[in-house]
Amino acid sequence: MLTGIDLAEVIEAHVDSGALATITLTSVDDPTAYGLVAVDHRLRVKRFVEKPGSDQVRTSLINAGIYVLERRVLNMIPEGQEVSIEREIFPQLQAMGKLRAFVSGAYWRDIGTPRSYLAASNDVLAGAVLRDDTFQHSSIHHSVSFGKNVSLLPPVCMGEGCEIEAGATIGGRASLGNGCRVGEGTVIEGSILFDGAQIGSDTIVRNAIVSPGAVIQQNCVVRGLSVLGQGCVVEAGNVLDCGARLNSGTRLPRGVMSF
Repeated sequence: MLTGIDLAEVIEAHVDSGALATITLTSVDDPTAYGLVAVDHRLRVKRFVEKPGSDQVRTSLINAGIYVLERRVLNMIPEGQEVSIEREIFPQLQAMGKLRAFVSGAYWRDIGTPRSYLAASNDVLAGAVLRDDTFQHSSIHHSVSFGKNVSLLPPVCMGEGCEIEAGATIGGRASLGNGCRVGEGTVIEGSILFDGAQIGSDTIVRNAIVSPGAVIQQNCVVRGLSVLGQGCVVEAGNVLDCGARLNSGTRLPRGVMSF
């Protein structure tokens, strides 16, 4: 989850309500993939509907995943026992009339899939999360080194110590963590490179997630919501597409995968 909800506002509303717990709610266009929460005019929680069918949708409000809890709520959890606070504790509080909601119109996005994670990164770069323009052009650490004829297509974010070799293209909507290296003539677009990712020359990384320390060698294509795990190595000449996944530590030999 990525959100711009003001936690101070949630806490203030919780204190004023006298509730034992307050849950944040947000509105989504298609609530059928989430748990619906029905409230009354005083924002008391009346009912939960887990992943409803379209005929059960009576509200667009869903659980945004942020809770304010009094210590008494934690004491309701039996010692040494695992519980689901949503399924076991909240219904008790609802029955007691001590569960309130805080409805927020702030930015909120579920980031549980590669597609939504990349979309959230794009939103951050565009300044949509906190309604500022911090990243609307570029945020590049002063220590980043550039070769000749590098093209930057905003919005772009680059961390400390990145090295971008000659003729590379970065962006748009690209985020590079600390210590990333991008080889000569390589294109990084709409992707996230975590700390220490190493990309070889004449490679294309488009709409992909590259985990810390992962290595993509020269003449590769990694695209289409592909995800590379931490420390994995993609040797030269491979093409990964259509949501390909490589687990952490995997080594993909030269030229064995092509879509």
